Amino acid sequence: MQSTLTLRGVSFEWPDGRSQFDNLNLTLGDGVTGLVGTNGSGKSTLAKLLTGELTQTTGQIISDGRFVLFPQSEIPPASTVGDYLGEASGYGKHHAWLHSIDRTQSCVTLSGGEWMRVRLSRALSARHLILDEPTNNLDRAARRSVLEFIQARRGTTLVISHDRELLSICGDIVELSAHGLKRSGGGWAAYLREKERERVRLEKSLVSARSERQTAAEVRSEAREANVKRSKRGRLAAAKGGLSKLSRGRRKRAAQVTSGKMDVATNERLAAGVTEIKQALKSLKTEFAMYANFGGKSIGARQLIARARDFNIRHKGWLYPVDLNFEWRGNLRLRLKGANGAGKSVLLKALLGQPFDVQGELQMGSLRIFVLDQGCSSLNPEESVFDNIRDVSDLSDAEIRNGLAAFLLPHELIYRKVSGLSGGERLRVAIAKEATRERPPELLILDEPTNDLDLVNVEFLEKTIAAFPGPVIVISHDEEFIKNCGLTSELELGRR
Repeated sequence: MQSTLTLRGVSFEWPDGRSQFDNLNLTLGDGVTGLVGTNGSGKSTLAKLLTGELTQTTGQIISDGRFVLFPQSEIPPASTVGDYLGEASGYGKHHAWLHSIDRTQSCVTLSGGEWMRVRLSRALSARHLILDEPTNNLDRAARRSVLEFIQARRGTTLVISHDRELLSICGDIVELSAHGLKRSGGGWAAYLREKERERVRLEKSLVSARSERQTAAEVRSEAREANVKRSKRGRLAAAKGGLSKLSRGRRKRAAQVTSGKMDVATNERLAAGVTEIKQALKSLKTEFAMYANFGGKSIGARQLIARARDFNIRHKGWLYPVDLNFEWRGNLRLRLKGANGAGKSVLLKALLGQPFDVQGELQMGSLRIFVLDQGCSSLNPEESVFDNIRDVSDLSDAEIRNGLAAFLLPHELIYRKVSGLSGGERLRVAIAKEATRERPPELLILDEPTNDLDLVNVEFLEKTIAAFPGPVIVISHDEEFIKNCGLTSELELGRR
């Protein structure tokens, strides 16, 4: 395969001296490669290096053509869709995901999914393309179109994603971690098998290291016991007059020397065992998961969540083809389903009290609600992580700082402004903020919660939602996520 991109000893430091990564080496050719890693490992930073938006501190990046970056987010301009697409408009009109979008419509009026599809149409014509979470906010049909296009396109495609379906079409997987870049050939399934083999191997190493540590401790204990016995025998012999004072002194010094040598040898073995365990643990934990939970409370079977009677919202005409009529009670586990622009997020906003021009009736029950939306709107972006938590918590400052570690929020991060955090970091802060409240939530509302979250923490969120005892309302286009959350009902919007 002809090389199109080579990294040789690439390192990057931020202006404040923080090191993002060191000595990265990689060669990419034509085809689709998935780039994975935990939140904060530097995937988006690496993408900006490859496109020239940032410059490496040391090392070389050699490419036979310009790489175009499709970023996670972009503020829509006030121009029309047609003007934004520009020269790409003729190219873009052939994409299935643009057929329902009016070219004269302003970009700022598009839904999140519609804006994502317009952006994709302009970006996907590049020969060398880096896609950073390209399926975020896309409905099922648009996701399928993106997957098909990526598989069919020529050139080099580097996909940064936590979307398991998207990663499954990648020919190779490259993992970015504290140890550098590691390539796995054979695609996503082969990568998972290799990770499992690595986990098993490291677990065996841990057993071996612990056994060695235990053996070393036993040897040290036995040596001490033998030394005590020899000393006792020496004292008894001396008491019987069998040894001169000079001989007794020599024996005592010899025993002390022998004991010292044994302690040194034993300590060295213990240190070696502990070092091996630490290294094994460090290698094993190439991915980290949040281990905190925001709890929750179930509600009575007849307790009202929400009801709608002949309800609709005016949005360039009435938003829903058929007026909404529903009544949700008890510990309902509901998925709101529909294409981009069908009004899923708008309905959630209306339920939460945002004013719209409406007809009919919409009523919300009296419940303590935890809302986790795409923008993490529960956070004040101009405050630090610490201040966001302290605003709602009765815990001491020390308890807050220590508790944030459970959400993968280290000390050096908690005094940064929320506006400067990655998407995954903001989501963890939002969950941490809810977890510190005195009263647990009775209703979870989640709007595309897996966007910008790494795979391990997607699994954490799945398990947390599946275990939540109260009602849950979720918007997500990730079918595997929906299945794993244990949702049992759905309301599809946008259909007659």
